[in-house]
This record gives sequence, structure tokens and C-alpha cells, in this order.
Amino acid sequence: MPTMTTCFATSRRIEERVDVPGLDVQLKVESIIPRLRFTPCVSTNINRGGIGITTASITLRPLQKVKIRISYRDLALYARGIVGHTDSGDTAGHYGIIFIDVPHELDQLIENLIEPVESLEKIWDNNKR
Repeated sequence: MPTMTTCFATSRRIEERVDVPGLDVQLKVESIIPRLRFTPCVSTNINRGGIGITTASITLRPLQKVKIRISYRDLALYARGIVGHTDSGDTAGHYGIIFIDVPHELDQLIENLIEPVESLEKIWDNNKR
């Protein structure tokens, strides 16, 4: 089951981020010299505005443009984004990618992944009152 953490989006609104087990993410840097292969990454969370990833294979810089391949079950979709957050540790870099071009199908997938978690949180909040 997806889990949720809270983060502050660039719009200063609080957006829910969902950790989705089974989400396969691959990434390649957009550049003048096109790269043929995507690099596998580990998804840490996703929301309507972007995705958190971890990878030791490549180093990303802030504002760098990337293309992302997101697969879930039998569906594979592509989006474009920019690196909005970098946190390079000793072994793997943690990055926040802001979506800048998202197809409708990916928007729907993210909505379908986030919606059940938001519903559970509303039920939890109502029961606390």
C-alpha cells in the first residue's frame, strides 16, 4: 500500500507525496548530444508536481533537464522535468524532479495512486475529532 509524507511544493502549498511500491523509474539527461539509454533509478515518492528519486549511477545538477520513463504494472509513460532538488550523499544522490511536461495518462496514473491515500487521510482526520 502506498505511504504518504508531506513536503512543500514550489507553489508554497502543501502537497502529499506518495511512495508507490512497484513503480519503475528510469531517467536520462536531456542534452545536445542525445543519450540512447535510460538509467534505472529508485523512486522515493511521487506527487502531481514531481518525483523523488535516488541513483548512484549519474550525478544531476539543479535546473538540469531530464526525461523520465515511469512504468507501473503494464503501463509505461514518459515525462520531462527539471532537477529542483539535489542531495548527494556518499553512495547515492537523492534528487527532486519537477515535472514540466506530463502526458494526460501519467497525470491520471498519479491521481489514481494519490487519491486512495488522501481518502484514508481524510477518514483518519475525521476520526480524530
